[in-house]
Amino acid sequence: MSGTSETPNWLWDALLNHEAGGEEFREDSPADLLPGDIVVVGRYEEANACGCLLVVADTENGHFKGMLAVAETERAIDVDAILTPEMTGLSYPVAVLTRFHGPMWAVQVRRRVGAIEAPVLEELERLSWNDEPAGVSLRRGLPLLPEGIDPRYPERQTLSLEFDCLTEDYRHHTCS
Repeated sequence: MSGTSETPNWLWDALLNHEAGGEEFREDSPADLLPGDIVVVGRYEEANACGCLLVVADTENGHFKGMLAVAETERAIDVDAILTPEMTGLSYPVAVLTRFHGPMWAVQVRRRVGAIEAPVLEELERLSWNDEPAGVSLRRGLPLLPEGIDPRYPERQTLSLEFDCLTEDYRHHTCS
């Protein structure tokens, strides 16, 4: 997920060759985004950098809010959902890191690769705002142990910095 590397060939092969889901959920540079879309996004000025997966939570004139998703499901904590390929249209499970939630420009979207249904998105949103939400049936990760014991702390700090970089373009242009 580094912002300085080119997209590896294996990632492009996986995107082009995966068989799960319908073709209607895959599109390069989609013109319209809908809540529940799963997209590959990147920094505005780094078109050749490796992208990140995001679940679109809400859309509005030229921008959207999304939650970071990763293929490494072991990174999920108790407020992160683990979604199966049947739920997403992807060919692998993903962990949706609900606390990595923020705004981006629609032009940062490189490709739509899947989608989730509205009830799943509603549960993700409940997880993003509440540590112990009622009515959430999605499989989740393990609770985070104290820093120094849980090896996910450094990984999540790195993800946080990368997510900040993704949302920086939007925050910079709307706050100045």
